[in-house]
Amino acid sequence: MTTFQYRNDGKLSKLATMAFGGKGAISGIQREEMVKGYKYLLAYCIVYGKKVNSAACELVRKASISFDKELRNLVFFEKAKDGRDFIYFDEYMKEQEASAGFLKNWGALQEALAV
Repeated sequence: MTTFQYRNDGKLSKLATMAFGGKGAISGIQREEMVKGYKYLLAYCIVYGKKVNSAACELVRKASISFDKELRNLVFFEKAKDGRDFIYFDEYMKEQEASAGFLKNWGALQEALAV
């Protein structure tokens, strides 16, 4: 667990439940930052064994592919279908946290879920 995850564990868990639990609260993804935030949250769900609503995951996949058609993005969602490659998603989260625009993506995610 990274420092960011440790400090924000409660909020991450709440957002994960809102976005990917039950019926899922994902709708109308307009910006790329929102997509990246949802992808990070999806990785969090997979790493920490949270249930993932398949319809919500599909919405994120479609929105993500509309912004980024690179192979790496497609691989992310292929691995997410299986949901067993914890190491891949843990490394993805660490990579995102280290990126320059991560806090912008984190803010967009919170805005999207109105927390």
